[in-house]
Amino acid sequence: MRGFLLLCFIISITSCSDSHYYEESIPTSDEYVWYRTQGKDFNFSINNTAKFNVYVKINYITGIRWDTLFLDCKLTSIPKSLTKTIPLKIPIKDFYGEYLGDPELDVWTTRKKLISNEVLTKGNYQISIIHSMAEDTLPYITEVGLELDKI
Repeated sequence: MRGFLLLCFIISITSCSDSHYYEESIPTSDEYVWYRTQGKDFNFSINNTAKFNVYVKINYITGIRWDTLFLDCKLTSIPKSLTKTIPLKIPIKDFYGEYLGDPELDVWTTRKKLISNEVLTKGNYQISIIHSMAEDTLPYITEVGLELDKI
């Protein structure tokens, strides 16, 4: 019986953990403001060619006034010397003004797929993220993150 309970406990722990190939979050500023001039750069290496899904993650504080964030995400591939910019629209509130994402106290986390089923070859990569909103400063944004999931 104890063995069965131990097995159930181990399964519950491992099933709840996220195992991303790469994951990083970068704080915006001490004042929780994201300045347009402060792009967030994520550098990672791919050891073996494989397919990936890439997600952008935004943490924001209750009180943010925008319904949607507009971002420009620049992917640079060192092995192929290629660069492409991908515009991304991240919904923050629904039609009724309710926040979207996962709440933890007054901080919300929302994540949006940037790249789907993309083959990334062995090498070094950089994804640079800036906001492309009309205002230069975005208050209430606490962190910008990137996640890669190997398919």
